[in-house]
Amino acid sequence: MKNWNRINNFSFAAIAAALIITAGLVLGLSLPSIKSWQASNISRLIEQANTSKDANTKTYLLAQAALLGKNDPTATQAYANNLWGRGEYKQAIDAYASSWTKPDYNYLGELALKSGDITRAKTFFSKANSKGENSDSLSGLALVEFSNKNTNKGCEYSERALKLNLSSKKAEDSVTICQIEQGKSTLDKRLQSYKKLSNYLYADALSELQEIETKNTSDWLAIASIYANAGKLNNSIGALKSGLDQNPADTKIMQKLIDYLNIEGRAGEAQIYKERLQDLRFENFPSK
Repeated sequence: MKNWNRINNFSFAAIAAALIITAGLVLGLSLPSIKSWQASNISRLIEQANTSKDANTKTYLLAQAALLGKNDPTATQAYANNLWGRGEYKQAIDAYASSWTKPDYNYLGELALKSGDITRAKTFFSKANSKGENSDSLSGLALVEFSNKNTNKGCEYSERALKLNLSSKKAEDSVTICQIEQGKSTLDKRLQSYKKLSNYLYADALSELQEIETKNTSDWLAIASIYANAGKLNNSIGALKSGLDQNPADTKIMQKLIDYLNIEGRAGEAQIYKERLQDLRFENFPSK
């Protein structure tokens, strides 16, 4: 009886092993076909999304592509970029973070800074730095600390970043912010505000730009971008209109205004500015 059980156990084990080996061989043989099918369908979904005139349909199609292509960086990037363009910053970062491809924590940290999510930025940059101290993650951590008003700690990170990579633009920028925060910068006040803006210190940049008595169109564009980044498109639209009051022929401001009005569902108002923009471009087109 014991021998019979041993034979049965051996038979079952052999059959199970044979099935596993067979399944592995079948999967191995079919894997190229599966990958080809996956790539083909991802390309089709992205193409359909790019030709769609409906914003929600485009997002839906790209979401399907990203779901199908969890291991495909192209599908993930297309979906995340679309979400970012819609102002859905958290969802865009989530799309990158949930991908099966190896995450670039420094890149995710920068996206979090851009979106104004300082807590998440610190998490991502800390993860990047834990895998080996590097200039980019230290520069990012410096900006996190400056955002949190921890000037001394921010300056410490920026100095370490520059020591690791003397040619790093991000490290240089973080050192410049350190000098501004310490009152040692030789830049004029407007340039200091723009330097803060380009390094995602939105609250300080907005406050300082608003205090400028005589604003130029670039100032209004900068203020509008800060409001838009915070999801306050109505405030952004107001800033752009103030810029147009100053210079009614500024095509950059007008195009941005059209974009934000469309996002807000104010298509009729956007059309008015679109026609005005077309007129301006026609007037500026050189005649033969």
